[in-house]
Amino acid sequence: MMGGFNLREIMDSARTFRNQRGGGGGDKNSPPPGSPPCSSSYSTSSSSSSSSSPSSSLLSASKTRMTVVQLPPEILAHVFSFLSGRDICSAALTCKLFHEMSRIDRLWQDMAFKEFGIVLPPGQIPSYMQMYAHVIYKYRHLYGLWQPDITHYGGLVQVKFEEGKIVAYEWRVPCDPNYLDPLRRKEIFSIGLSNDGQVRHLCLGGFRGPHKCQISVRSSSNFCSKCDVQESHTHPQSTDEEYREWLREETCNISRFFHPQNQSLSFFKFLLFKQYKCCYEYNRLSIPRPRPQAIIQPGIFKGTYGDHGLELVMLAYEEDGYTVKAKKITGDQNVPANKVTFRADLRYSLILNEQQQMDMDMLVAMRRSSSSVLPENLPAQPFLLPQNCMERGVYVPNQCKARFSGFGQIAGYGFTNSSYTPGHWIVFSEDLFGFLWLSLQSFSMYHRVKDPIY
Repeated sequence: MMGGFNLREIMDSARTFRNQRGGGGGDKNSPPPGSPPCSSSYSTSSSSSSSSSPSSSLLSASKTRMTVVQLPPEILAHVFSFLSGRDICSAALTCKLFHEMSRIDRLWQDMAFKEFGIVLPPGQIPSYMQMYAHVIYKYRHLYGLWQPDITHYGGLVQVKFEEGKIVAYEWRVPCDPNYLDPLRRKEIFSIGLSNDGQVRHLCLGGFRGPHKCQISVRSSSNFCSKCDVQESHTHPQSTDEEYREWLREETCNISRFFHPQNQSLSFFKFLLFKQYKCCYEYNRLSIPRPRPQAIIQPGIFKGTYGDHGLELVMLAYEEDGYTVKAKKITGDQNVPANKVTFRADLRYSLILNEQQQMDMDMLVAMRRSSSSVLPENLPAQPFLLPQNCMERGVYVPNQCKARFSGFGQIAGYGFTNSSYTPGHWIVFSEDLFGFLWLSLQSFSMYHRVKDPIY
């Protein structure tokens, strides 16, 4: 194994290739007829004077000259194993021999692993070269995390290569209010090869099984998907059944939406999604890099948002190193996706006893004051929710690592009259934090996403 390549198997393929060509690597002194000459050659002739050594004289006497096309296929295969996919394609344009060498299928199986970390299983793919050229490389910009551009709501989509095809998954929040549970995963489209080597784009949603769709890659940070069979997403019985099925997938719990307000919010979202007609635009979602000695590392978290249910946020640090903010990946009609839900200043830490935490008015009246203690050196302290604070019955620890003054963003319907209201950012552990909305008398809990999305 060298550089991710199984060189022995590639060279075995090259020997087979040589035997099929009759044992040679081309004519002795030239490439195959009709092909352009290869410019690279290895000369063993000598132009030294008569005073040269006996060995050089012997080489001079032989006057042999070897072109690169005369190298054994095993050696050429070894050389090709150091090239990139693009370089192999360029080499294939120089002469017939290189063109034929580039068609050694095993070479492309190992190229997929070398360049993209993709393991192509043996015996399950008609052609490794076709898979690499028309799927893996052509759609290389799709791999990673994406956010669909759906007005207020956003979303989280992961595109990866698995089981012989590219698959896009939508990652949904757990069933409300179980914010500690894993995300729920749903396939939305795939790109692969048919048995005859044709590229297939399949939409995996709807009620009638996989069907055709279109995938358009606009750039490394933007792509679109469009379903070609709209009727596949229409429930065979009625719109009411379609809505109920959508509610089951969206919330896991239809009963909680019998409340008029919840029912209105959910039905509006359902109608909005239908207007998109399964045609979505996606923007790349980048994960912030880890920060040394941070009180909590950045990343994606699941959070509780009252009647809006659970939502996903991205926790990140500003360049100044003092400001932490959470931006919504999934949003709602009040504070939509891509908007900051809260921010906190690490220079304004709070150390409170239980008595100070019991009264919400006392917390609101506290003045911000800077602290000289670094966040990582703050002592652990007890945590207690104030009286009459809404927390929806979720798990809340009774001790925290640190507490900081911050501001949470609130807004009216349609993100109108947005403003920041005072709050506290409470860090419980590396994977758990909360935000206390002082003016709303509400508390949100957040848990790090640990599903295999990174």
